Parts: sequence; structure tokens; C-alpha cells
Amino acid sequence: MNKIEENLENFKNQEILVIGDVMLDVYLEGDVSRISPEAPVPIVKIEKEFHELGGAANVAANVASLGGKATLFSFVGNDSASEILKNLLKSNSISFFFDECKKTIQKTRIIGKSQQLLRFDKEEAETKIFTESTKKLLCEKAETSDLIIISDYAKGVI
Repeated sequence: MNKIEENLENFKNQEILVIGDVMLDVYLEGDVSRISPEAPVPIVKIEKEFHELGGAANVAANVASLGGKATLFSFVGNDSASEILKNLLKSNSISFFFDECKKTIQKTRIIGKSQQLLRFDKEEAETKIFTESTKKLLCEKAETSDLIIISDYAKGVI
């Protein structure tokens, strides 16, 4: 067994705490066959929409994909984007603790003919402070974690 395989084997089942800015990555994909008569921009006929974990949630997903037991702390909104995010985290076997006090960050990419044409963001980049109950739980998780990852995208968690 080489050093990389040994390190990956040792990583399995480690308790990894991830603290940081979570985002929902939204992808709108389709075909482009003409240019808009209103402005010199392509018209994308949307054929597919899908969602991915972004920001610190993507970091937690990478931890889980390597066999680590990821626990994620962050802020989201009480909105449909957070429900999609939570379902994606559950499907990746990632534990999470969110304070729902700000709009869930979304990064939407429009893709035409396999080329990203545009990205638009929905976010509130203001600093928030975890509730006392979340802080207490975070401290408890930190004490029992094998590793803590701080994932900072300058969106207000760190």
C-alpha cells in the first residue's frame, strides 16, 4: 500500500467538522440555436435543471466521498433553496446544523451548448452569529472531531 492509499484508509470514519459558507449551485442547461432580437445575446432553451452542493457544503461532500464522517455548520434561509440543500446533504450522508436566519446563497449558472454563458447570484453577505444553542452544539462537536475544516467564501459565516 502506498502513502496516498494509506492516508485515505486512515481518513475513513474520521469525524470531520466543516464550518463555513454553504451555497446551492443551480445549473440551467440547454441548447442555443439563435440570438435574441432584443440584445446580442444567445437564447438558451432550457432542457435540464440540476442542483449541486456549493461552498462549504461541497467541502463536506468531498469529505464524505473519501469516507470521512462530515458534520456541517452554517447559515441558510427558511426557503426552498435550503430544502434542496438539506436533501442533497442527506443523500450524501452529511450531518448538518443550520441557523435559518438569512437567505440561502444560490449561484445559478446558465449553460448553452456545454458553455457557461452567465452566472447570477442570490445572496446576503452579512455576518451572522450562531444562536447560543448552535454555539453549544458546535463546541461539543469540535471537542469530539478528529479534524476541523474552516471553509470561508467571505459570505458572513467566518
